[in-house]
Parts: sequence; C-alpha cells; structure tokens
Amino acid sequence: MSNRVLMCPPEYFDVVDVKNDFMRANLGGVDRALAAAQWQGLREAFERNGIAVELVPAVPGCEDMVFTANPCFNGRRANGEPVCVPSRMAFPSRYREVDAHREWFASHGYTIVELPADVTRCEGGGDAVGIRGGR
Repeated sequence: MSNRVLMCPPEYFDVVDVKNDFMRANLGGVDRALAAAQWQGLREAFERNGIAVELVPAVPGCEDMVFTANPCFNGRRANGEPVCVPSRMAFPSRYREVDAHREWFASHGYTIVELPADVTRCEGGGDAVGIRGGR
C-alpha cells in the first residue's frame, strides 16, 4: 500500500473542449475558487490520513493536468524498482501533460518504460490497473 499520492495544483484547470460526455455541461463553466477549495480539501484529507502529497507543477495550457492518473501509469516491479509508463493520450491537448509527468517521475528515480510502438492509445490509470504480485 502506498503512503503517498501525486497531485497537480488546479492553477490552469478548466473545461475548454469536450473530451467526454461528462464535460459537455461544464464547458467554460469552471468555478476556479471552488475547484481550488475542493483540491485543497482533498490534499488536506490525504495528509490528515498519513498520506504524503507530492506535487507535479502545473503547466500553462494544460487544463486537465489535475487528473494525474491519466498521463502515466506508475508502480513498482517485483524487485521494488519504481517504474513509470508514459501514456499515449487520445487528445493532442493532453500530450504536454505526459511530458511533464515523464520528467517528474524521471527526476524522482523512476525508470521510464515507453509503450510499444503499436500501442497508439493508453491513458495511464484511466486504462490500466496494477495488481500487486501480478505481471
């Protein structure tokens, strides 16, 4: 069980296009103050429960970067080595998030494992689940 979580501050969070049906009703309607308060509340809840919060810096123009599970899939190999598999996002507006996460994980000691060339789309924790002791 992990005792830390990666978050990204909602500095640039917004709904500027429709990437899924849930976004349609919120297009251009983000309450930034509420989003910031909710994000801070989540961070504090993690910390109150003994979970360290690590931060990947927000990148201007990356409005979806608060969803840190999508730009990569990370975990540990059976020998304990930390690995990060950068995603292949469906929408070009999310490509720079992947680069930012790749850099963050590499700078924190993770081995970066690229997806095979024939995998054209995989959105990290949105598409994959790790199984402890599994392959």
